[in-house]
Amino acid sequence: RALKLDLKQVSAREAFLRLARKADVIVESFRPGVMDKLGIGYEAVRAINPRIVYCAITGYGQTGPYRDLAGHDLNYCGYAGVIEQTGPAGGDPVIPNLQIGDLLGGSLTAVMGILAALLDAQRSGLGRYVDVAMTDSVLAHTVLPLAAHLDHGHTVPRGSDFLSGGLPCYH
Repeated sequence: RALKLDLKQVSAREAFLRLARKADVIVESFRPGVMDKLGIGYEAVRAINPRIVYCAITGYGQTGPYRDLAGHDLNYCGYAGVIEQTGPAGGDPVIPNLQIGDLLGGSLTAVMGILAALLDAQRSGLGRYVDVAMTDSVLAHTVLPLAAHLDHGHTVPRGSDFLSGGLPCYH
């Protein structure tokens, strides 16, 4: 089943809250503060359903200087340093052939957070607010460049790290 609601209408927000009363999970991807302005943010839903798992997926998170900026997968990957790491040694960066920010940063990270929160809600009866910033999530998955930066103070140049030419099996 599907339902389309114009959340600018009072009746639609009332319908949303009626559904939220019995829901296990809500996932939203508006810019920070939009759901609160509509009166259907986490605190409003939690007041009627304390076991709700409420997941907000944004590009840059709920706080910080970029919180209100629009973005796309490529922006999130660029800010996280992924684009700088792709492509041949000495060449230009290459845009990945899949949406790393959307799929890994947004979807996979959100699913992991939602499942963990659902498990806890089943045990404790209390839900959680799951805040997923796609840029932060992509950055957290760039393990080798992060390790190199922590170890050497900089990342390994494009095309020479383990996964882009440093190991024969990846060259």
